[in-house]
Amino acid sequence: MLIELWERLRGYDKWVPVEARIESTRVWKRETRYGTVDCSDDVMLWTDPTGMNHRAPFTTQDGSPLFELIEGSTRAIRYNPADPEEYYCRELYEHNTALRLVSVVGTIGIIATAIFLFWSARPPR
Repeated sequence: MLIELWERLRGYDKWVPVEARIESTRVWKRETRYGTVDCSDDVMLWTDPTGMNHRAPFTTQDGSPLFELIEGSTRAIRYNPADPEEYYCRELYEHNTALRLVSVVGTIGIIATAIFLFWSARPPR
């Protein structure tokens, strides 16, 4: 429900719906300070009504519904009719938003804990 509201507010609901085909995919590992993360570089391809092909690369990591897609599989996207290179993929947006939300909530938690510890360590007046 919230995602539909977001799509209407951003105007994505007015963009052209199309099936994009996964043209290529490459799985690789990224080292982070917390360990190894499996990532996937993919390229999706779609055709506009004029017959022109458009390609869009994207990167996902393990846990995304778009991780490790098979070449030739399709996904529903919407592209901007004013700029067919600009696209919106709900699955990609939802996953990236969830990752950002976890980061923001974690940062707020750390700041709140630091403030609480600072204020509780002050001597009473």
